Amino acid sequence: MPIFRKTAVVQFVLPSTKDEEKMPLTLEREYGVFLSIDGCQFSASTFRSPVNDERWRDFVNRMKRCNEERKGYESAVVIRAVGRDLFQTLAGLSPVLQEFLSEPSTSRRLVIQTTRPELHLLPWGALYDLSGKFLAARDLSVVQSWGKFSKIPVALGATLNLVSDVDANTTSATLKSLKNLPEEITRIARGAPDILHIEKHGNPELNQIGGVSATTNARRYAKARIALLWSCYSGSADSWGQSPALSLHRQGVPLVLSFQAPLNVVDAKSISRDFYSDVFGPAASRDPETALVRIRAAKFEQEFDCANWASMVVYMTGALDLSAMALNGPQVPQATWFSPAVPLAEPAVSVRARKGWKQLARAIERLPPGSITGMEIPDALQDEDWSQLPVSIVENWRGNKIRLDGGNDPLSGDAIAELNLPVQDAPKTDAADRLVWFFQKIASFGAPLIVWTDASPWHSEFLKTISPNPALTFLLIYGKPKPLTVPEFVDLNKLDEAQKLYEDIVGSDGTGECDDEVRSAAYFAYARCNRQAKAAACVLALKSSSERALLTGNYVSRWGGIPEEIAPSVPTTGTAAVATKGPRITDAKRREDDCYRETVHLAETDNMPRDSGRARHELGYFMQTRHRVRSAETFYRASLLDFERSPLPRDIRWHSALANLLRDWADLLADKPDHLDEALKLLRRALAIHAFHGRRLQIAYSLTTQARIHQTAGRPTEAVEGALDAANLFEECRNWGGWVEAIRILLDGLAEKRETGRMLGVVDLTLAKLAKVPGEQISDRRRDGFVRALTFENARAHWIHGDMPETRKALEDVFDKAPRDFDESALGQAAARLKRFVTL
Repeated sequence: MPIFRKTAVVQFVLPSTKDEEKMPLTLEREYGVFLSIDGCQFSASTFRSPVNDERWRDFVNRMKRCNEERKGYESAVVIRAVGRDLFQTLAGLSPVLQEFLSEPSTSRRLVIQTTRPELHLLPWGALYDLSGKFLAARDLSVVQSWGKFSKIPVALGATLNLVSDVDANTTSATLKSLKNLPEEITRIARGAPDILHIEKHGNPELNQIGGVSATTNARRYAKARIALLWSCYSGSADSWGQSPALSLHRQGVPLVLSFQAPLNVVDAKSISRDFYSDVFGPAASRDPETALVRIRAAKFEQEFDCANWASMVVYMTGALDLSAMALNGPQVPQATWFSPAVPLAEPAVSVRARKGWKQLARAIERLPPGSITGMEIPDALQDEDWSQLPVSIVENWRGNKIRLDGGNDPLSGDAIAELNLPVQDAPKTDAADRLVWFFQKIASFGAPLIVWTDASPWHSEFLKTISPNPALTFLLIYGKPKPLTVPEFVDLNKLDEAQKLYEDIVGSDGTGECDDEVRSAAYFAYARCNRQAKAAACVLALKSSSERALLTGNYVSRWGGIPEEIAPSVPTTGTAAVATKGPRITDAKRREDDCYRETVHLAETDNMPRDSGRARHELGYFMQTRHRVRSAETFYRASLLDFERSPLPRDIRWHSALANLLRDWADLLADKPDHLDEALKLLRRALAIHAFHGRRLQIAYSLTTQARIHQTAGRPTEAVEGALDAANLFEECRNWGGWVEAIRILLDGLAEKRETGRMLGVVDLTLAKLAKVPGEQISDRRRDGFVRALTFENARAHWIHGDMPETRKALEDVFDKAPRDFDESALGQAAARLKRFVTL
């Protein structure tokens, strides 16, 4: 089915000549221009071709050389320069057209409409902008038209006829692509085809294909709907005449694919295979135009030297609508579906189960396209075997039926392979990365239905977080509740449950056997609840020296020192120094730094890249808190390399640390306007991984970073909304430090908008909520720090409003009974600066 494309029509006219008059390309001739975008008319300047006769012939010769040599990089660069010059000339016709061509992510169509044959020979499909972007890679379909481009799509029937006209003296390279066509396409020997498939030698001097003139060919196949000309020079013509492709197009064939240069056998084979597979194969996109856009972009990226991305010429009279074709795609992976001879009626299936499967089938039929729907297993199917699903429950869905299963790694390699996707390209990092890649790959397929069995409720939130293409429809069937482990409880921020389960495992004295993954998770469960002694006990019980050093550094960052019982096991100074006995260390920052460096040393000695990656991440964050940005980024890059080379299998500590690294790295870049694209890319990946694993607390931190990015980008409204969502999540997770930070970003957004009334209301509300937080959830020292920070926000609101007396009063409260080191803090310095100004 054709996707909607924003359409610009650029019409070139030369009123003083006849349409068929042959004229060479020149640099001097001026053409009048009529410009319309989605039906709206815009003024445009006149057009002069940046390519004359000599340069055009050199262009064709270089494409010939690229095709023959297969490694014609130098010629391909020259060809790209022609595309760039053509873009510059075209964009210069109108600022509105330039803006249209530069849109980064909208599906668009550029129609070059003219009755001048010489202009149809220009390489419009090779447009390359001045920022170094190939326009087809930005989802721009460039097509050519002789007459008016129709706004109404040309509808094809539910079944199609195909005629293949292949010369015996060719290699028949494209015939293999016709072997696995769906039953809706019938191959006929002669007659009026819906799809015309020609593989013959072309002759540009005589404007012939297979010895038949362009005009004869056009009359013979005038009723074709799609014409694919696998012939050299089928889109080109000598002496500025009409090419075979243009002749077919003028006879009314809605879509014609041709080539301006020699077509190598290898390229003919790969392009035909990819076209039929995309439109009629497992992908079942039913969108020939978009398939050709993807093929052109892929050729540019993967086979730049061969220059077929510039040789492809597409003529269209209007969009094609193939939605009448059922093309019920395959059920993948095949091994997870079964097709009973009598649907759901064999004796092995109980009456109760049959009702359950029919209930599920009805639920699938009612799914709105593009929706994300979660449901519990129907009661009638609670005891059924879910290793295979009956095909009959999805038989009425027109499109691919794709099954995901489980919560750890739901996407199987079989599903990827059976959809003709490159298994080797699938990410081998986290399951979330793999799913994001997969959903992007199948976005062009014909209305896929993804049935995700044994999913968890947070996977619905994962899908909403990554916002997959609206063409995808999801049904999540939640699995039966399973006992959770300590690390899983911590991931879900169920800290009380994690502590109880851990104490059940190790016993009241803490001496019971458990592995380091469990103890590490238990440490964070206690640490987040401010249970210092319990957290220290977990560190002491760890078997891995690298894990112990790492968590000791975390302990120091939280509480500023190390208990006597832990001190002997961690370094005092230097990378590998170990103290035999330890008084409490006063230089907490130095001790924290040493712990992480010791972790790197121990992890590399034991060849444990996961742990060295975690330690380098912590070192990077340590540098970030000291505003040493370059050092932080260096550690972050090294950390990512460590994570990516970690061997399989990978546990919770791995994917949790990876996502935390990505978020902290994004946070580092969030206040740098020139790096916001990079920050967003890192953050999207972090959010996807955290959401897939249900880590709501980490999602809250990520939303805080997202709000900061909005603030830096000058979008205060979006910053306020994002900070509000983050604050709600932090409150739900009882993480009051993150909560206050999110509220401060919210207040920054309100300050940017000069909404001082709302600022004051938010400060009062926050202070009231903070007063109700139980003492076991927040220490008096931290509560005092939060109140002081919020009081400064109160002073700032009055300052913005222009109320100096109230500003002074609030600032006096900020400094009242402040700790000795307050003046050295960033907050203290900001408050002192404002206080000096407003003091009488």
